[in-house]
Amino acid sequence: MSLELQPDIAEPLAEKSVALRWSIIGLLLCAAAGGIGYVSRDPENLNTLNRVAVGLLFLGSFISGCALTLRWNWYLPWFLSSVSALLGTLAIPLPWDSIPLLYHGMMLVTFIIGLLVACFTGIRRAIIGGMICFHFFGISMSILSPPPSPWAVFQIWQRCLTWWFDPIYINNAYQFYAPDPGPANQLWFCIEFFKTDSTSPGGISNEEKAREEFARLLGMDKQAPGVMDDLAPKMHLWIKMPERPRDYRDPLGITYYRELALTEYTYQGTNANYNAFPTEAKEIERRRQAMRSRIPLHNELLYPTMQYRPPSNLVTQMIVPSYARHLAHKYENIKPGLKFHTVRIYRVMHRIIEPDVMGDPKNLKEDSREKRYSSVYEPSTYQPFFLGEFFADGTLKDPAEPMLYWALPISRKLNGKFCKFGDDDYYSNYIDSVRTHAGSDHTSRDLIEVDKRFDN
Repeated sequence: MSLELQPDIAEPLAEKSVALRWSIIGLLLCAAAGGIGYVSRDPENLNTLNRVAVGLLFLGSFISGCALTLRWNWYLPWFLSSVSALLGTLAIPLPWDSIPLLYHGMMLVTFIIGLLVACFTGIRRAIIGGMICFHFFGISMSILSPPPSPWAVFQIWQRCLTWWFDPIYINNAYQFYAPDPGPANQLWFCIEFFKTDSTSPGGISNEEKAREEFARLLGMDKQAPGVMDDLAPKMHLWIKMPERPRDYRDPLGITYYRELALTEYTYQGTNANYNAFPTEAKEIERRRQAMRSRIPLHNELLYPTMQYRPPSNLVTQMIVPSYARHLAHKYENIKPGLKFHTVRIYRVMHRIIEPDVMGDPKNLKEDSREKRYSSVYEPSTYQPFFLGEFFADGTLKDPAEPMLYWALPISRKLNGKFCKFGDDDYYSNYIDSVRTHAGSDHTSRDLIEVDKRFDN
């Protein structure tokens, strides 16, 4: 059957007056929401007026969207929806910092579509072609903009392009891999629990009795941090994120890449060549030298300034403590008889190895085996840095910890064979300073008893 003889089954569009009426209703609801939200803004908490404003905003947004479907080929509903989105940004509570970005994007998109619908076909094609050229021009600028970059490129990127690329978030990957990709990061968490499952006939736990006795001998408060650190039996739980294939839960790997982004926050502001004040540097070096017999310096990071990498204040005072508080809340009641004590946090750089050092060790000469890698997951490609040990409230346990912000080397022993994390003979072939520092096997995924400090 020819197309001309087929009946027209397309649903007819509504009258312009109907679409205009619903667009105006949506606009008025968004305007009311914006007015209520603006006068009741609270930077800390949500109040009743905030909730009313958000409810009106979502209702107005829904009605404006319905009006667009009634008459999508008329420019006026698109422009009214753009104004509704602009007014709606005033209704959003301040703590919801990402929702205004969404409404700004909706405002821009509806305005552009309305402009395209209102134009003649030739002008419409020219605008769409210009937008495509602008988009790919911006991609080229995002590749060239990471420093050191030409002055003109930097100005174009900062002043003309970030407003477009930041909301749609496609600039990060282009900048991350230009000109050379840097190492990815993992976070390793060592959660320490006190064992409190044994109780005396009187109902008082043996741990509580020991705490009282130990505090009495030291003349301290029994609830003071650190009173039971060396006496109470402990267990460790190791968590590593992100980790494949465990965290690759959906076809697109959204969970994996979101967790990967969380790890990158701990790397922000880290200075690879940090220079402390002379007195501070002397004290840091003194504490590190005291640990050198148990945890050696990294033999591939030639300078001490490359092995000591304190993060920025944002990371040390807000981001990392927030991770500690989250873990304390999540694993507070992991198992009866276990009480959350602290969590040690390690930022682990996974170095990208060069092609010329890849190879099967069986096919390499004996004198070059120690310089080669059999896999991109070879343990010595992981470089941990200790970010601190934290209590449940996010307080740093010991600001004078000797290994705080220092590299903890993982290296293959002389004539040791290649292994992977978790292999039975891993610790007999590798020097693993993380195990030495934490006192437990980080390759285990189960609750494990804490032994004395390991010596490799």
